[in-house]
Amino acid sequence: RVCHSFLLLVCGLLTPLHIVPEWYFLCQYAMLKAVPNKNAGFIVLLTSIFALFFFGEIRNLTTLCLLNNNGFSLSFFFFSSLCFLWIGAQFPQEKFLSYARILTLYYYFLLIGCVLNTKKKKKIIMKC
Repeated sequence: RVCHSFLLLVCGLLTPLHIVPEWYFLCQYAMLKAVPNKNAGFIVLLTSIFALFFFGEIRNLTTLCLLNNNGFSLSFFFFSSLCFLWIGAQFPQEKFLSYARILTLYYYFLLIGCVLNTKKKKKIIMKC
């Protein structure tokens, strides 16, 4: 005799909520959870990985605006990375998704500010 109270319907396309990626992918996983659209989530994932690659390939670190007399930006970047790690390990509840959405916006505003600041400094140097 089979007890049917333990049988669950399984969907092969959905990952169970308790399964999370390794710790080094938690930042990107938190960003993916924050974006409800799959295509936009894919773009966010690619740009976040590309930004990490870009910052890792900079040869002259003084050109990076995070390190040019701006300790707040550097500390915020570090703090947001830690928060993304924590949020990525949590269940996708509404409060964590809201935190992740806010942090994702701040993260991209910081990246855009860094890129614009670097371009602005290059224009000033070229004028001199």
